[in-house]
Amino acid sequence: MLPYVIAGIAAAGFVSSSYGRYAGHKAAKKGQRADERQAELRIKQDRIASNEQALLDIEELGETLATQRAMMALRGGNPGMGSNLSITNKTMNTFNKDEQARQMSLQFGTQQARAQIAASRIALRGQRNQMYGNILGEGLNLLSTSDFVKSKGGLLSTDKTKNTPTKTYTNSGTKGKL
Repeated sequence: MLPYVIAGIAAAGFVSSSYGRYAGHKAAKKGQRADERQAELRIKQDRIASNEQALLDIEELGETLATQRAMMALRGGNPGMGSNLSITNKTMNTFNKDEQARQMSLQFGTQQARAQIAASRIALRGQRNQMYGNILGEGLNLLSTSDFVKSKGGLLSTDKTKNTPTKTYTNSGTKGKL
């Protein structure tokens, strides 16, 4: 009777430990999902901020070009010719380079956030696999060392004189002796 009690206590401990690990994994998964949502929100906020900045820069570009044309007109020059055209082209090139840099920065931030999400998912899968491996290992260890399994009348009881199993079951379900 005692081996059954010991085996029951060991099994209860195993189930409790396994459930605790599983609950911890579920909590980690919820945390990872919250992190993913936060990263996606950050990506959207960065896009909005980049678009707002682009609009402000376009407005500033229009003001700069208008000011340049007014200055050129006061000097009596043609805005579409010579050094006046060169100044306008330089302003436009600077604006275009700034816009390209902003887009590259936005793409870098987006890719970095997505890479963090992917790394988080991979880490969580690794933790899950390790958890299941530990549970399986503990379960097998519990079965191999359990007094219930080794005791007389247990699953793997042995003939003490020959140290061989005394009971075994064939595929037909009838008892046989080794």
